[in-house]
Amino acid sequence: QSRGTELKKDPHKNEREQSRGTELVGGMPMYLRSAVEPPVHTLPAELLLQVLGWVDPWTLLTVVARVCRRWWMACGDVAGMVLDFRRLPVNAWLRQHAGEASSTRAVVEIATRFRRVAALNLRGLNDISDEVVLGIAEHCPLLTTVDLAGCNVVSDAAVIRLAECSPELTSVDFTLCNQLRDVAAVALAEHCPLLTSVRFVKVKLSGASVVQLARHCPRLTSVDFTYSDLGNSAAAVIELATRCPLLTEVNFSYSHLGSSAVMGLATHCPLLTTVKIAWCNIDDSAVVELAKRCPLLKSIVCSHCGKLTDYSVLELAMHCPQLVNVDFDDCDQLTDGAMAQLARGCPLLTLFRFSGYRMLGIETVEALAKSCPQLTTFNISDCETLTDDAVIMLAKCCPQLTSARFAHCEQLTRDAVSALATYCPRAHVDFSGCDFGTLLEDGTVEPDYAELEPDYDELDFYSD
Repeated sequence: QSRGTELKKDPHKNEREQSRGTELVGGMPMYLRSAVEPPVHTLPAELLLQVLGWVDPWTLLTVVARVCRRWWMACGDVAGMVLDFRRLPVNAWLRQHAGEASSTRAVVEIATRFRRVAALNLRGLNDISDEVVLGIAEHCPLLTTVDLAGCNVVSDAAVIRLAECSPELTSVDFTLCNQLRDVAAVALAEHCPLLTSVRFVKVKLSGASVVQLARHCPRLTSVDFTYSDLGNSAAAVIELATRCPLLTEVNFSYSHLGSSAVMGLATHCPLLTTVKIAWCNIDDSAVVELAKRCPLLKSIVCSHCGKLTDYSVLELAMHCPQLVNVDFDDCDQLTDGAMAQLARGCPLLTLFRFSGYRMLGIETVEALAKSCPQLTTFNISDCETLTDDAVIMLAKCCPQLTSARFAHCEQLTRDAVSALATYCPRAHVDFSGCDFGTLLEDGTVEPDYAELEPDYDELDFYSD
């Protein structure tokens, strides 16, 4: 217009403006439909499911599903649903919907409302029965992760049915399910070839279960057979290692494994990062093989393996610089110098346990202080020669300490307590068996129990 030219008029403009909003959608003009129906109701089903996938299961069940029939149907079709019954208020749902029904029945009712459940967590619900597992197995065929840890009344029959109905399972946890036997583990192996993680802690399994898992589940990366008596099953463990070379985490603590089985794991599973073999009948050859063949090793637990010597520890220090957690509690033949060398060779250590050595510890503590500033957990109990100077150096150099145990380190005084309280304010430190007691989180000292109750001969504290 500034150049003296007129814009050309569109002769059809008025006609389009008049017809706008009069198009019929579902028998109703668009301008009326948009005023009556919220825009979210016009979302395609795929987008609606994507949106609902970000909502937690309890809100879907008690709020979203009540909006309309379409949303009620959509809630059941949300893919990848994770049901964690430790966080779901099952009792509240019972009062509203199930009347006097049992909590186990409520679990089935809630789980079956969602047809595409991917993960189910019933950990610690020890009243979960076979009825619950069978109901879930029938209605949730897309399960990939199941955690039944602590459900100690679940039987073999329920687990077998779960395996038959959920062939896509990749991770299972049956910790403390002490009713289970080999037949359940074999069924899981045969029907769930995609398994990558299995946990059978304190379940009475034999080498037959290990063999079947090895033959049918080559993708296994993590196995836990703590407290399984596999002392005479070295061949089964070696077959597991041979057929499952992708293993990264293994736990055979309290299973009485021998050195040959551990050497087989080291030979065939070079990707191992976590090895727990506490209370096993192993010697230096097993740990040396792990050190040489598993350079990615980050965590090793060999507590109460009395045949180990300094040779094992020195090999770990030389070949495994990425070690983060080490536990050599009560390995009687290890010396202070070897453990100090381990601290110098593994500067990334955050957890270090080396208790049960009455005449050792000073050199190790000083090496940890100088070489491992990221240390958070420390246990060097029963060291009668440990002095305040070593503990003060540790406190100054490792401010991230959150847990330390100096039980029965009789040479320590309140100077050690003051240093830890000053430089490690977040640490909970145990001085039980010393003259002054336990340093609490607020910096105060709790007196030794022996001073309060002289009739007590022994106090045991079991923690995770």
